Amino acid sequence: MPFYSCLVPARSLNSAQKQAIAELITTVHAETFNAPPSFVRVMFHEAAPGDSFHEGRSADFVFVEGHIRAGRDMAHKQRCLARIYDGWKTIDPGAQDIEIILLDAPAAAMMGNGEIPPEPGRESPELLRSHAPK
Repeated sequence: MPFYSCLVPARSLNSAQKQAIAELITTVHAETFNAPPSFVRVMFHEAAPGDSFHEGRSADFVFVEGHIRAGRDMAHKQRCLARIYDGWKTIDPGAQDIEIILLDAPAAAMMGNGEIPPEPGRESPELLRSHAPK
C-alpha cells in the first residue's frame, strides 16, 4: 500500500497544513494511479535544528519519500511528483527546498493489514468497493 513519509523542519508546519498536505498527497496518489484513497498513508517526521544537512552544512529542507507498488509508468510518476510539489508550495509557500522521490516495490513484497495487495490495475471489483469512499 502506498506510504508517504514527509520529513520537515521542526515546527515548520501547523496541524492544518499537515492535514492539507496529507489530503493533497492522498488525492494526488488516488487520482494519478487510480487507487482507492483508503490505500494511502502519510506520516510526518520533524527534524530538529542541526539534524538535517545539505552539502555538509546544517540546512532546512522538505523530503518526501513515497513507497508505491511497482508497475506504474514514468509519465504517471512524474505527474504525481509535479502535483505534490505544486500543491505543497501552495500550502507551505515558505518551503524553499523540496525533494520528492517515488520508490517502487513489487506488490508481492508489501503487506497491509495482513494482506498482500494486488498488482496495480489488478484490484478486484470487491476490493475497490470495500475501499470506496463512504
